[in-house]
Amino acid sequence: MPSQLESTDDTASLPPAVTSETASVGVAESGERVVITSDVVDALLDDNTSVAVAKAAEIQNVVTPKVEVVDVDNAQKLQTPITFSFAREELNALPANHYTLQIAAMTELKDVQLFLNQHTFDKPVRVYPTLRGDEKWYIVTYDVYPSIQTARDAAEALPEDIQSLGPWPKSLSQVQREITRWKE
Repeated sequence: MPSQLESTDDTASLPPAVTSETASVGVAESGERVVITSDVVDALLDDNTSVAVAKAAEIQNVVTPKVEVVDVDNAQKLQTPITFSFAREELNALPANHYTLQIAAMTELKDVQLFLNQHTFDKPVRVYPTLRGDEKWYIVTYDVYPSIQTARDAAEALPEDIQSLGPWPKSLSQVQREITRWKE
């Protein structure tokens, strides 16, 4: 009987490793860092530049000549407004034994919006927040499939730019557990 038992290596079906490396903004080569208060960041995200303009002088005073200062008027033009909303309730309402494709995971809302702006999708894309350790993550999922095999087949049919990101099937039961981790 032991000769009939064989094992197979299924490590290729595991999701890619999570990395917490991020790019830094406001870090000079000397290691100095510019700190912008959360009320300014929140105001910019809410498209309320009056707070940022009011604090511009304060920000300018803490910036050394080694660090490039972003002009507030230009920052307003470059800002990407957040236009998507989270799909927690929708994802929780889907059958837990179905699958979706995870196509991206990001730690910044603006990065999620830029990702959504750069790609066109013909099926529903749903975004939900979760916590991994103590870090906030925003997960981008694509469509819903009744089995893992149909999800894998769908991943292979995605446009090449999305395939290059390594989308992988994720059970909705896992998605629903991750949604419950979010405490906000």
